[in-house]
Amino acid sequence: MKILGNIIWVVFGGLEMAVAYFCIGLLLMITIIGIPASTPSSTPASTPSSAGVPFTTDNENILRLVKAIGHRQLSVKEMLAAVGLKDRMNFMEYSLTPAMTEGFVCLLYPDKPKHPRQKYLLTVKGFALYNELTKDASK
Repeated sequence: MKILGNIIWVVFGGLEMAVAYFCIGLLLMITIIGIPASTPSSTPASTPSSAGVPFTTDNENILRLVKAIGHRQLSVKEMLAAVGLKDRMNFMEYSLTPAMTEGFVCLLYPDKPKHPRQKYLLTVKGFALYNELTKDASK
């Protein structure tokens, strides 16, 4: 009985469907195998580095803020006094926010920007700029 069912299946379109599935499977297999061939075959000989490139900025407000912070941790009020400004909004807009955006200054409590004892300190990039500024000032 099984043999009779298989013969009827092949005669009434089973062979045609089997060939169609085989061709579609072959086509899909070729496209999947072809994907890895599109990756670049060469790797760069060296990685880019920033050695010898000083961390600088043209923004005078950031330079003044980095000099004021130095190796300390300061609140906004303390930074205002150190820089010699009184308007908190302008200080935030023109000095502190750009310094944080460019990566010179970071928060002491980065997960809690509204922390009651929030302070600001220099990042590694900020310390590099601070060292450049103090080295130039000592000459």
